[in-house]
Amino acid sequence: SLQGARLPLSETRAQVAQQRASALACIRRGASQSLALSLPAALAQGRGKRLDVEDQVLIRLALGEGEEALALLERAAAPGAAPLLVGGSNLYAEVLVARASAIQGGDPASALSLLERALHLEPSRDRSLSAHVHNLQSRLAG
Repeated sequence: SLQGARLPLSETRAQVAQQRASALACIRRGASQSLALSLPAALAQGRGKRLDVEDQVLIRLALGEGEEALALLERAAAPGAAPLLVGGSNLYAEVLVARASAIQGGDPASALSLLERALHLEPSRDRSLSAHVHNLQSRLAG
């Protein structure tokens, strides 16, 4: 019977990477609360009940808990460690973008600062974030 069979480590890693990338794509599109609540089970599937920092951060982002996601990343950061990547994206930059989106109405200067930090960490996001940056700059200048 194959029910108890485990996937080779390389296949498990590839599956986990795909699950995380899919979750991030949903979060970027404005994931629903129900998706956020289903993420823990989906991300832990095939790995027992263990959720890594990346998983916990994705769950917090889906729930709209950017401050908590940021705190998780800051606690997990080791000096000189490589950035945590999900789907090729810097997870810290993703959290900064989410925080900027959450506060842009009430504090455009802080939101702009967060977006600029995110772009510094992940210049590849310039195209997708340039309109947001320009809007915030215009609001501050006007």
